[in-house]
Amino acid sequence: MPERGDFDMSGGGATTGSFVHKLFECGVQSGFNSKQKFVEHALKMIKDPAWNGVDIDDVNSLIDVFWERNKDKYDDKSKTEVKLSFEIDGFRFYGIADRIDVLADGSVEIIDYKTNKNTISLKKRSWQLGFYAIGLQKMGFKVSRLTLDMLRLEKPVEMNVGDDGNVTNNGRGSGFNLEDVKSELIEAAKSIAHDYEHEFDVTGDDNNCRFCGYKFYCPKFDED
Repeated sequence: MPERGDFDMSGGGATTGSFVHKLFECGVQSGFNSKQKFVEHALKMIKDPAWNGVDIDDVNSLIDVFWERNKDKYDDKSKTEVKLSFEIDGFRFYGIADRIDVLADGSVEIIDYKTNKNTISLKKRSWQLGFYAIGLQKMGFKVSRLTLDMLRLEKPVEMNVGDDGNVTNNGRGSGFNLEDVKSELIEAAKSIAHDYEHEFDVTGDDNNCRFCGYKFYCPKFDED
């Protein structure tokens, strides 16, 4: 569930991330064949008041990294903002993958852009990329590669998916298994359903809510 900051359009990391995601989506869909086209499109986008506060110089530095890593990867077979909706054990899961590229052997690579300044923990990336892989497999795709394109870090996190569902970091350790991820997602869904039905009691002390990122979902605070 997203916190309020994810919707904040006044500036900051979340806004920059949303901006470059939209920029790269448009560029890949339109088949931009030069870095300059991304730069020019960014200059057009930045005029929209919705992006007020976005630092265009920061965006241009991210374009530089994106272009060097991706200029020879995407093509007219690539898909962006791929919607994934599927059911496991009675629970409906939904998400959107930033991009998928079709590889020479017909399998696909999933690419997820990140503008974080710090690395993503194995748990988080296994749930996110594992979720995407499971969803695409259910749609009939053979997923062979998973990539977290960490645009502010020295290099992306690139992982290979084996036929047994084992995901390894370019053949090395620190990986995970897709069946394990599926089991973990189901258990998390069961816990959320249980808590929603039985344990989401109203707090007696509003001070508990002062720093809660989710309080805007609460009708009480919507009235404030």
